[in-house]
Amino acid sequence: MGGTVNMKNFKNTLREISHYPSAIFGVIIIILLVVLAIYAVNAIPYEEAVRQWRGGEEVVYKNPKNVPPAWFNYFTDKDLPISFAVVAGEDEEFTKVVTQGDTTDTIDYEYSFDFPYDEFPQELFLYIQSDYKVKNPFLSVVLETPDGGEIKISDFGASNKQTYRFSQDEKLATRLRRLHGKEIQVMRGLFSVPKSDPLKVNKGVYTLKIKATVFEKGTDVRIEFVNHGLVFGLFGTDHMRRDITSYFVGSPHRPGVWFVGCGRHVYPFDVNCRDRRMVWRLD
Repeated sequence: MGGTVNMKNFKNTLREISHYPSAIFGVIIIILLVVLAIYAVNAIPYEEAVRQWRGGEEVVYKNPKNVPPAWFNYFTDKDLPISFAVVAGEDEEFTKVVTQGDTTDTIDYEYSFDFPYDEFPQELFLYIQSDYKVKNPFLSVVLETPDGGEIKISDFGASNKQTYRFSQDEKLATRLRRLHGKEIQVMRGLFSVPKSDPLKVNKGVYTLKIKATVFEKGTDVRIEFVNHGLVFGLFGTDHMRRDITSYFVGSPHRPGVWFVGCGRHVYPFDVNCRDRRMVWRLD
């Protein structure tokens, strides 16, 4: 009898809520938060989430700054560039071919990527590591554009560990200024039709080509190409380039554990698993 009454009360409550769109929206938000919390806790181990949330440049270097999630593209009239990172010789699309010579070796790298977007990326990076002992390798970098053109990016000697940031290269900025016939930001200069007015995105397939000349036998050069787009991942990033996904588990306020308990118990708060006391943990 009591169960029947409770069910009727529950149905009456739902009927009342259905008359208030704002209440329905609130319920949907709560359900989404519960699903989000369950996903976050299961997708990222707690220790890894803490490392990502509190980590420095070596952790967040692949992430663009303060961008919305990738699915944001479904709700905007402009297609925003998606972030990516690839490692030569490890990701099959980024090829790495070693040619041995009598006194020097050459390593050729090539990566083609489609750029069908309506806006320009935040930044491009090359993360370079080399195990040379005395004489450092020499790198030449070019970018082939969809219209058949070729933009010289840079020539430089690589150190054992080096980051090349495209937009900070003054010589590249000068070359792009000459190409477009006006002052132009590096990212816009790389991904726009030369001398277009108004500026038009040069859509299509780009190919990054790098040639490394090494002067010590057996020297390897590891290259990672990172594109900071305007959208990233499932939940985007914050102003410190942290993946928001890790916030739900790894931040001091970690809402992802509000719905996670110990063993088979589930509580709407963070839980002290030793004595089953529900407590807010803000440390």
